[in-house]
Amino acid sequence: MTPSELKILVAEDNLVNQMVMGKIFKKLGFEIALAKDGAEASLKGQETAFDLVLMDVNMPGKDGLEVTRDIRAAHGDKPVIIALTASVMQQDQDECIQAGMNDFMSKPISKDQLAELLNKWWNGIVPTGEAL
Repeated sequence: MTPSELKILVAEDNLVNQMVMGKIFKKLGFEIALAKDGAEASLKGQETAFDLVLMDVNMPGKDGLEVTRDIRAAHGDKPVIIALTASVMQQDQDECIQAGMNDFMSKPISKDQLAELLNKWWNGIVPTGEAL
């Protein structure tokens, strides 16, 4: 799979974080769809078969845990859902995994951190080393 083939949804209510993630993904060669709150993320996640969802855990309306359960009910094990949160407590990570998320990324995210996670789930999709 190439970066242009990967369907990505970023569920994030903070405008600054949306812009930062959009720029990072663009630099890595990916296009993304955005959801600005939990309700929009749930709707988009159920309607479209995304390959990857970066899910803010704390969003207004539906939180990321509830949205994850909605997406899992609609699509099963697909997509890969990665939690985005400022909380790094083990209990919070466990809640995300129990809700059906596959992985966990703490905020603020970096290009290197995102590339590492993308390569973990899609081996070699992002060039490493100086190409980053």
